[in-house]
Amino acid sequence: MIANQSGVGGSRSPLPKLKSSNKLDEGGFAEIFQDPNHLDRYIKRFKTPLVGTAIDRLDRLLAVEQWARPSDRSILASRFAWPIESFGDSNSVTGFSMHRAPEECWFELTTLKRTNTKLLDLTYLTNAPYWQAPFIKSPQPHLLEFQRRELAIDIIESVLTLHRNHLVYGDISSKNFCARLGVTPSVFIVDADSIGLPVEVESNLQMTPDWDVSRSFNATQRDCALTAVLVWRLLSQQAGSYPSVGDSTVLGSAGAIDIAPGIFDAYSTGDTQALLGVANQLRELRDYQAARTAVSRAQGTRFARFVAQESKGRPEPDLIHESVKADAQIALEAAIEVATTSEHRRLTRRALLTSSWFELDVHPDAASQKPNDQRQLRELMYDAEFEVIAAHLAEQGLGSLEADPWLERAIKHALTKVGAPSVQTATAPGKATLSWSWPAASFANSAIVIPSTGSRTRRLEPILIPRGPGEVTGSAEILSRTAVSGRARVVFSVRSGSKSGSGVRGQFAGGQSSYTDFTITEPTRTREYRDHIALLPQDREQEAGVVVIDPVQAAVDLAEHRKQVRVRRWKRAAISLAASAILLGVAWTGWALFADYLIPPGERELVFASDRDGDWDIYVRRPNGDVEALTVNGHHDKNPVWHPNGEFIAFESNYDGDWELLRMNTDGTDVRSYTFNQTTEADPAWKG
Repeated sequence: MIANQSGVGGSRSPLPKLKSSNKLDEGGFAEIFQDPNHLDRYIKRFKTPLVGTAIDRLDRLLAVEQWARPSDRSILASRFAWPIESFGDSNSVTGFSMHRAPEECWFELTTLKRTNTKLLDLTYLTNAPYWQAPFIKSPQPHLLEFQRRELAIDIIESVLTLHRNHLVYGDISSKNFCARLGVTPSVFIVDADSIGLPVEVESNLQMTPDWDVSRSFNATQRDCALTAVLVWRLLSQQAGSYPSVGDSTVLGSAGAIDIAPGIFDAYSTGDTQALLGVANQLRELRDYQAARTAVSRAQGTRFARFVAQESKGRPEPDLIHESVKADAQIALEAAIEVATTSEHRRLTRRALLTSSWFELDVHPDAASQKPNDQRQLRELMYDAEFEVIAAHLAEQGLGSLEADPWLERAIKHALTKVGAPSVQTATAPGKATLSWSWPAASFANSAIVIPSTGSRTRRLEPILIPRGPGEVTGSAEILSRTAVSGRARVVFSVRSGSKSGSGVRGQFAGGQSSYTDFTITEPTRTREYRDHIALLPQDREQEAGVVVIDPVQAAVDLAEHRKQVRVRRWKRAAISLAASAILLGVAWTGWALFADYLIPPGERELVFASDRDGDWDIYVRRPNGDVEALTVNGHHDKNPVWHPNGEFIAFESNYDGDWELLRMNTDGTDVRSYTFNQTTEADPAWKG
């Protein structure tokens, strides 16, 4: 449980000091910065702190471990820029940290003379004509037919994961969904703080131009319908298009013509099952190799639900076998969730001791709760719940409870059910390899190998071998530069899963060991080894003798001294050059700051409308002369007007059939409609 962790409730840390040089982006309500304490995180700082129910909405996301089963948490953590820690106090939230988009989500975009690193949001993958524009010099990121289909499946499953937990996204568009490229692409979704309960999202509904669905839909139906639109545009590569049974041929480029009726059904009804049906239809288009890859990827998560999802309905014998195993685990987990107390304990113990392939995936309300104090830990011991204690220790760690004097005996009892390892030995020049099979119980997550040669002049270092996710066998190498023989002891252990450093011990060995003899032969060639066998120091007599000056050595020493003098001279010259470069950089930065903050925006950049790509769009001419498109779509956008402080651009658009007034950031993001009706609005003007 994380109710007492930093960033939830009244225990928030103050917002770290954020430098303007680390500012990455800015919208109407918040700014994005690089986290100064974690290079893999961003910080979103609100321009107006959150208060009241807005805090409750963010805290709900931070407390994900309290309401989502482990498999769903793995999706939320890997597919969304999920909040990690909030900053502020008990009455207000000034910002929160989140994971940075993975490296695979970024690409280089060249426009005329400028190359920028951009997030690969789906706007770039759903608008093929954009890449034909004369000012675009980069090729479109390439996705094969099956890769577009796999990305569509991942988008659907990510949205439905929210719905399974009674949440909605509320602002689905190609701008908020990014592609994570690879052999099997996946999605990464930004602005996760817009996620909320349906009633919260409906009270503050975001309307994005060109993303229209029935106004009679509730928030969940709207999510489903907009996801269907996003999938349609991804597969057809036609921005601004909508699902249509009569226009199914546009899906031919993705080999998905047959699923057009399913996408249209999900779009027109907003039905969750219809959207899930689209994902299953896309899975049916896989050949055996693609299906095998999907199942292997699911096995890597160690969640039976994912394996069953990817192998269901496949006719191949090996995939049928995987499906049967996964279904058995899912049935066991379902029984645990509805079991009475005594039956719950029996089934949980069975799952912990027999499931070598899968992690236990039950709802937090049905899971055995982690002990938070010594009384709760002792109660589990009195009830002989040793396997449950070991599972908590391996998964999350027990913090200060790891110092409990009874805990070591409890873990030994749990490992007794596992048994001793069965060890095999292989010999090669310079090393001996010990191997064994890991037990079914996943809490046995490490092994300790203790080699011994029986020699008083050699000291042997124990080797700790951690167990990787899904590993069936383990191995250790004993290395030596010389021939040696000895005996090794191997024992399974439980390694604390504490990630915060709160664990006070960290490693608990079992009581049942296996012994095996090993022999290391002389290495056949010179090689550097990280030797686990260290020679003990030997006492040696200091020999006193006459000091003789070697003229050759004296010449060598003199040459070395001259070399050091030359190096010092070069260093002084380099320092002088660096100082000059710094002064030049300061002068250049000062001029840039003057240009950015003292010259009005209208004198630095020019915003205008042009029909150069066939319809009217908004463009901006940057100070260096580069022209950049801010809107690229299938309707007309005209008459742009700068905000007096240069923060926004207002313009007219006929995206819904008549002219409306809209606003966007100066980089084309965060497009919002000020008017939405059946009349014509034109000629926007900002009040000074």
